[in-house]
Formats: sequence, structure tokens, C-alpha cells
Amino acid sequence: MKTETRTLTVESLLDRLLEAGQITKADRDEATTTLRMRGRSELHPLAAVGERRLKRAVPPHDTLNVEAVTEWLAGEVVVARHGGGVHGEGADLFLDADHALVVLEDGLAAHMASPSRVSS
Repeated sequence: MKTETRTLTVESLLDRLLEAGQITKADRDEATTTLRMRGRSELHPLAAVGERRLKRAVPPHDTLNVEAVTEWLAGEVVVARHGGGVHGEGADLFLDADHALVVLEDGLAAHMASPSRVSS
């Protein structure tokens, strides 16, 4: 499996949010224009988008502040590559929207409860 590294930019983050249905095209366009007019920012892309406080286009329709954008992004990306799968190929580990660990191995997904879901 090929690993790809991409740099997170404000534009790529806004595009990903739009593609996932998290924001509207109008919000993406407005945020892009506003952030471009400001010029080059020293803010991290998560902070720059989070400070725009866009309204999520899907339930729960909350405000996409920096924490909400970060949590959403964490659920969208591979968080680790675990070597030594059943056949030695390894497995990709994801966090889903409910913060459950998803193990993708040989094209099959298995959900594991996150520590916060495990009752004591």
C-alpha cells in the first residue's frame, strides 16, 4: 500500500469540508475569499478555518470552531499504520465519527470501542 503525505492548507481543508458535506459551497467560497484578502496568515489552517466559526451544514448544525474542525478531520484520516497484520501486510487504523477505532485490514473493517465507550 502506497503512503501519501499531503500538506494541510486552508484551501484543502475547506475543500475537504465541502466534499464531506460539512459546509456549503457559499460558506467555502466566502471563507476562502476572506482568508485570501487577509493575506498570508501565520495561523495553522485548522485555526484559520476554526476562527471563521462556520455553521455545520449537517446535523447537529453546530459551529465549526477549531475544536470541531479538528475532531472532524481526525475522523477522516488514517491515524496510524500498524504492521504485522494477519498476512504481514499491516492494517490502517482510523477514528470514526463516534471516536471508535476502525481497523482496516485486507479490505475489511472491524470496529473497536474507544476507551471512552468502555464501561468500568
